[in-house]
Amino acid sequence: PDGGMSNDHGTGLYAEGGKVVNCTIVGGTCLADPGCSSVCISKTPAVFANNVIYSPILSFDLSSTVDATINNCFYRSISSSKTVTQNDCVEIDGTEEMFVNIDGKDFHLSSDSVLRNAGLNSAVDVATRKDLDKRSRICGSSVDVGCYEFQE
Repeated sequence: PDGGMSNDHGTGLYAEGGKVVNCTIVGGTCLADPGCSSVCISKTPAVFANNVIYSPILSFDLSSTVDATINNCFYRSISSSKTVTQNDCVEIDGTEEMFVNIDGKDFHLSSDSVLRNAGLNSAVDVATRKDLDKRSRICGSSVDVGCYEFQE
């Protein structure tokens, strides 16, 4: 997936290698189901970059069968039985300004979102990649984290 969004219960995102770039993964009640995870990476190499994983209960349960590297990701907590290398990742506590209206399921970035210009440009093919609104990526100094690029 690239620039996708999931807000159901169970595994929010399943990656078998490949690229998971600029995704917004919201919701889920993984604590209610011990076999559930927000993100599952089953094979490497995998590129996992510029993603935000947000849940009021559990943000990032990496149910991985391999060691993984995550780049420029924002998450509430992380749990994994494998080694997870983090590069420029930020653990959030849920009070940060991020989205226009979480309760209304509007996950566009707010004007003072911590996700603005916080991504890794090299993870995005700007010539062909668009955000979920089909707008160009990188409308500032760096790509935004998540599935929407803030538009001035």
